[in-house]
Amino acid sequence: MRNPIPLVIVACVLGVPGSSAQTVSDPAVRLFQARSIRCEWGPGTQGKWEDGQPSLELGTFGPGATVTYDSINGQTGEARVVGNTGAFDVSVLQTPVGLTFIEVGTGLAGGLSFTTVFASTVDRDTATTAERAQRPLARSSYIGVISRHLDIAGTILPSQWHGTCRILQ
Repeated sequence: MRNPIPLVIVACVLGVPGSSAQTVSDPAVRLFQARSIRCEWGPGTQGKWEDGQPSLELGTFGPGATVTYDSINGQTGEARVVGNTGAFDVSVLQTPVGLTFIEVGTGLAGGLSFTTVFASTVDRDTATTAERAQRPLARSSYIGVISRHLDIAGTILPSQWHGTCRILQ
């Protein structure tokens, strides 16, 4: 009879199918391994002050509603953002919630922009783990939010927009 101990050790180290070990089909694992992500922004709000009183205006992100984050490196905290105004270096934080990109504006468009791509997908409630594992990486849409705290030539323009993000690479 063969000794079952080596088989037990291998199963413990590698995991067994159906175990709680994270796999590449796990949305969070795929997100944290991503090197390029494209987000499409839709509805949101923009704040303004008239006569010293804040007000919110509902709307959409506007022209160039697609933003790409590439060269993502969660280990060094570096990435690039590419949008309708050009490409810029940004910081990226990897947390249990997801990836958060931080852009510091300079010049006429001073301020901060924060984008969080949450580590859960839009279809998480309707798809089983097995179904998600069968999909190509690009088919899963992650929930995303961008908050911009801008001062453009003395005009304060805070805003927050909601959308979805897809892994490109």
